[in-house]
Amino acid sequence: MNIKKIYHMWLNWKIGAKITSSLLSVTLFSILVLLAANYYTNISQSTAQIGSQMMILGDQTVLRAAEKVEAGVKNLETLARTPSIVTAVQTANLKRADWTAEEIAALDQSWKDDAPDIVTTQNEISNNYISQYLSDF
Repeated sequence: MNIKKIYHMWLNWKIGAKITSSLLSVTLFSILVLLAANYYTNISQSTAQIGSQMMILGDQTVLRAAEKVEAGVKNLETLARTPSIVTAVQTANLKRADWTAEEIAALDQSWKDDAPDIVTTQNEISNNYISQYLSDF
């Protein structure tokens, strides 16, 4: 159907049919516009609500993580004040008081590289009663 035929068909309609079709067309168009506006409003509200919930969830996650870290810090503070550990650290510091920064750096690098010459030091440390205590803690 082309536009000319539609126009001629429109001219042949009675006035009642023309008014009825116009009302139906306007009503249908209004319903479609209202549906689109309602859809947009619902999507906007849903997006805002989900965003707000995600922010709350993120805040709660950060708070819980901070609580876990704080509990870990309290445990480490308790360990640092344990008399047997304090005595062991003081003894180890006295035994190694003459070490230079270069010697310490060389030992650190050997430990990182898992060099064969560091195995005896690793065994000495891991077989220490304080190491066992810390592992069990």
